[in-house]
Parts: sequence; structure tokens; C-alpha cells
Amino acid sequence: MSKKKKKNVSAITSLKIDCLKIEIHTLTTHTAWAPNRGELGELKTMHFAGTARSRVSSQSIKHFIRNSDVFREALVGRALRTRCFGEQHIYNPLVEGGYDQAIALEVAEVVTDQLRAPDKRKSGAGEQKRLKKMDHADRLKILDADMLVFFGPNELAAAAALVASLLAAREPRVPSLEDALVLQERPSSPAIALFGRMIAAHPRFNVPGALQCSHAMSINPNTGEVDFYTASDDLSQNGGSGFMGEAEFSSGIFYHYSCIDRALLKKNLNGDEALTRIVIRAYLEALVTLTSPGKKNSFSSPNFAFYVRVEKSLGQPRSLCDAFVRPIDGPEMVAESIVAIEETAGAFDAVYDTTPRRTLYKMVIPTREGRLSELLEFASLPAVNGEEEEE
Repeated sequence: MSKKKKKNVSAITSLKIDCLKIEIHTLTTHTAWAPNRGELGELKTMHFAGTARSRVSSQSIKHFIRNSDVFREALVGRALRTRCFGEQHIYNPLVEGGYDQAIALEVAEVVTDQLRAPDKRKSGAGEQKRLKKMDHADRLKILDADMLVFFGPNELAAAAALVASLLAAREPRVPSLEDALVLQERPSSPAIALFGRMIAAHPRFNVPGALQCSHAMSINPNTGEVDFYTASDDLSQNGGSGFMGEAEFSSGIFYHYSCIDRALLKKNLNGDEALTRIVIRAYLEALVTLTSPGKKNSFSSPNFAFYVRVEKSLGQPRSLCDAFVRPIDGPEMVAESIVAIEETAGAFDAVYDTTPRRTLYKMVIPTREGRLSELLEFASLPAVNGEEEEE
């Protein structure tokens, strides 16, 4: 048996198992920025240990990673999350191909019925009788399901194939619900495998997400401030501003934690080990090198994480948010935050005796420790200790 050893990997144990958790802890500095806002334009915040903190929602983080060039270029076949599937992928192509609008709408209603509970389907005889009394435009408005649904590339391909077969037929027809089924229990989509999918009306099409993603939290007290800004009118002869507005922003160091269930991710990808590694690498690279694009043209605060801790564990995952129960602020907050997270991790490992079941790799910018290429390789391999065995 020969072994390929990965250099510069901080290994604590030699255990090797495919069913493990990949835990990722990051610390990232941001100057004035406004990445994630509520419905009134206010910054998102949270209270932690009695102190108000700035916050970036997990939904925002997952959204910009899923749609990033890093994630999309690494993976073939993009998933689509939409509530306009019936209109955009069934109705419009049929009408453009020459179908009568009324028949195209009936076909689209049958296809979208797979997203609805049986008692809410539009293709039933009774419901069709009611719908036909409605104006076509009004009926089109209520075509799609009242929820966002993730569609994998193979499901989008199935919809395109259905449309093509209908257009190729001699006479227009409305397929049965069984013939119009495009959803699959295991869609071939890395995004769905990682982030998951839920269709409440049909649990068999649910995909449990392999990723747990926390909300990012500032380790310093919330510094929310208001930027009062003006815009000049170049043609105005009266002086003053042509527009005035306000925008909230914050700054600080943000701690983020996420955990990938490697076994579940591989299962969701139909056992494809090579694709499992690619997905892990793509997610991790996007997480540590990219910043939420919210209001980027106004505040522009992109930054790489200055501290990245990737742990492979065989036991219960654990966040290291305890390190920041006491807010850290001031000119030494970078160094102090690293000390705090290292000490907290060491205390947990010592008291809970998790050292034999946990190994790690770190990138620390102030001390120039680690390399991104090695970090990605370590995280993606199935071995706990960052080594890959060959028979």
C-alpha cells in the first residue's frame, strides 16, 4: 500500500472515514459596508451576550456563493430557483413554438401541478371549469406555485424535452400529470445537494441540505451608522442637491461558521466522489475569498478572510462563537480575535476530549500561515487526517 501525503497539513489523528463533518470558521474584516438589509432598508443586527452586533444573514451568504463565478465556474449545470417555472419554461416556449395560448396554459398548469398538493391542483376537471371562466391574463398570473422551487439541470432538461416533444407532435395536446412529471427525487445539481430543497406538498422530492450555514456576526459591538448623502443635478441652475438620501452601514470583524456533512453531500450527488470534492472546494473558496455584493458600488468593502480554520470531525459539530461572548474592539482586535478563537477551540478539545476525533488546517494572514491551495485540498479529501490512501 502506498500513500500520498499532503504537506503542511496540521494533522491531529490518523483516523480515516468518509462519514465526517467539515467545519469552517472564518474571521473577516470589513470597513463601511451594507451587505444585507431588512425590508425598510435597515441593517440586520442581533443581540448576543447582551450586546448588539451587526449581522449578515445565512440566506444572503448562501445566495451570493451559489451565484458567484467561483461556484458556478467550478460546477457544470446550474440549478435555478424560481417561482416562474411554468410560465418561463413551459408556457412561453410553447407559445413561441406555435401553440395556442389557451392550450399552452393548460399544459403549463399540468406541469406546475406537480408542485401543488392534490387538493390544490389546477388540472382537475372541477378546477379547470372554474379557471376557464377567468380572463386569460388573470389565469396566467396565478399559474405558478406560491413558493420558490429549486430545479436541477436535469429537471430543466426534462422540461425542455417535454416542450420539444409536444411541439414535434402533429396535433397540440395536454399531457397527463404522469407524462408531464419533470421533478426528480435526486436532481443532478451540486447546488441542491449542498443547500437542499423542500417542496412541502411532495416530500419525496425534498433533498436534505448537506450544509449548515450560520449568520455572520460581528465580534465587536454593532457600529451601525447613517450615511446622509446627496447627489448633484448637473443641469440645475439653482445650486444645492438634486437628491438626498440616507443609508445605514456598519464595520467590524465578522465571525462565520458553517458545517458540511460530507456523507450526506456525497449521497445527494449519487455517490460521485470526484464531484463531492469539487463542490466542497468551490464552496470553501467562495466563502473565504468573496464578499456579499450588497451595495458594493456605494461602499466597496471586499476582503479575504484573515483567519480560516477548517476542522474535520467525527463527532458532534460545534461553533466557536463562545470566543466572542465578550465583544472585542480596538486597534488590536485582529490579533485578539485570533487568540480568542484559538483558546476557545483548545478548551473545548481538552475538556470534551475531542482531540482524537478532530483534525484541522489553518490559514492565518498576520503570521502568513497556510496556503489556499492546501486548505482546499485538505477540506475536500475524505480522510480525516488530510491524507489519501491508495491500494
